[in-house]
Amino acid sequence: MFVSADGFYSELTLLITRTVNLAHMDSTDDDIAHRVFRVVSETFPDTVSSLEHGTMIRRDLGADSMHLISLMIALDSEFDTEFAVDQIPDHDVDLEWICRFVSSTLAAHQSPRS
Repeated sequence: MFVSADGFYSELTLLITRTVNLAHMDSTDDDIAHRVFRVVSETFPDTVSSLEHGTMIRRDLGADSMHLISLMIALDSEFDTEFAVDQIPDHDVDLEWICRFVSSTLAAHQSPRS
């Protein structure tokens, strides 16, 4: 199969663009997780060394409703957006859930509205 030089470079450019976009998406998720962990460690300073993606907000950090409100206010400030406290489920959630919640909220605020 013969591919012209222009076709080859177009395909190569497309591949590089997709790779860069995927790498950016991963670094964005990593950046969000890093910032969430920092905010959580500031909100719950006694647990800094034990934070992991599976750390449960209520069980492991001892959060009550006031702690959750404080956490949401701190996340609002960190990410310059408003997170709805009422969207936090009544059952315990882990830091991975909080990271996904932040990521999806930011994506919803950045997407064009119709």
